[in-house]
Amino acid sequence: MSDCLLVCLNGGLVVLIWLVQLIIYPAMVHWPLPSFCAIHRWYTSRISLLVIPLMSGQALLVGYGLVTNFSALLLVQASLVAIAWGLTFFLFVPLHARLSRGYDIAVIRRLVAANWFRTILWSAVSGLDIARVYLA
Repeated sequence: MSDCLLVCLNGGLVVLIWLVQLIIYPAMVHWPLPSFCAIHRWYTSRISLLVIPLMSGQALLVGYGLVTNFSALLLVQASLVAIAWGLTFFLFVPLHARLSRGYDIAVIRRLVAANWFRTILWSAVSGLDIARVYLA
């Protein structure tokens, strides 16, 4: 049961991160300047409603799996998840804090460029689900 739930959570995160990478972050340069802060505030509050439960569930289930059903693939997934969390909290949260104070094209470009790392990480985590669960 927890494997199925983890596959769903990881799948949800990979869809979400690709939407952010291909649509949401690049669109920020087109948000109207007079209302940029309000739109950004609205975006971050809404996206958090999806991201926080998905990331929290992912961390809990990966941790649970490491304790109850350890495997090398799950350890690799856990490592990739930890890196994605680190990037989120130490790079992306501060970048979004800067954008909450106003439009900054350099920060938006950095979001788009740096987010490829998280996109690749979460795609790899989801891909490893196929190897770990469906090919086992």
